[in-house]
Amino acid sequence: MEYRLRFIEGEYEVDENFIETLREMPEDLAMDIASQIEFNSDILPATGFSTKVFAGVTKDLDQPVFFCVEYAKEEGENTIYIDIGEVDSDTYLDLYLIKQTLQWQT
Repeated sequence: MEYRLRFIEGEYEVDENFIETLREMPEDLAMDIASQIEFNSDILPATGFSTKVFAGVTKDLDQPVFFCVEYAKEEGENTIYIDIGEVDSDTYLDLYLIKQTLQWQT
């Protein structure tokens, strides 16, 4: 698969398909997720030469929405967000138990 990256804010890069997926979501959901992605971009652990999946959950909407983001990050480099998608609560909890969840801004 070919990845087309778009540079954003100097802290992370986002695949164009990732952005398209966000654009297809309701605006309040997309903004909540984008906020979490921006906050976590510099604190996610390095992945080496592979990708990792971290889960998140929206907290500012009436009903929680569970989602996962796939990313790659080399030590000292920008985070590259590759894929995003909705998941069920069981998948979120599985990733929570192994400490692979996005942090919330306090």
